[in-house]
Amino acid sequence: MTTNHIERLDDALIRPGRVDRQVLFQLADQKMSSRLFCTVFKRSDGDQRITGKEFDNETIERLAGEFAAKVPDQVFRPAEILLSFLLERRQSPTDAVADVEDWVAKASKERGKVNSYARERATLNPTDSFEDIVESTQAQNA
Repeated sequence: MTTNHIERLDDALIRPGRVDRQVLFQLADQKMSSRLFCTVFKRSDGDQRITGKEFDNETIERLAGEFAAKVPDQVFRPAEILLSFLLERRQSPTDAVADVEDWVAKASKERGKVNSYARERATLNPTDSFEDIVESTQAQNA
């Protein structure tokens, strides 16, 4: 079960025995961005991938630091960074580092449009939460 508004759920629905664990998914910070980068690009022992130019794990960690420094803290969800950016560039960690600033600018600009539209809609329909409007707007624009 997932929700963005646990406070709206009936207590009987989330009592112990029905929901045994609650996990809060937060926006990515520098540490999370770096870990995502390493997850995508580091090679493990026995990894059989052939991806062209190979990088040792020390180089990947250095590039991960550069990457994370270019991604603003607490702005993007980890899934956005992973699915919308890193996996599309999984063949080249250097391309990921080089392209991330453009991606951040484009994604931030798009998010600004969505948030502006959501605020406008919220004034017209005050029963919707801001988060609900943003999510529905993003789903419509996808």
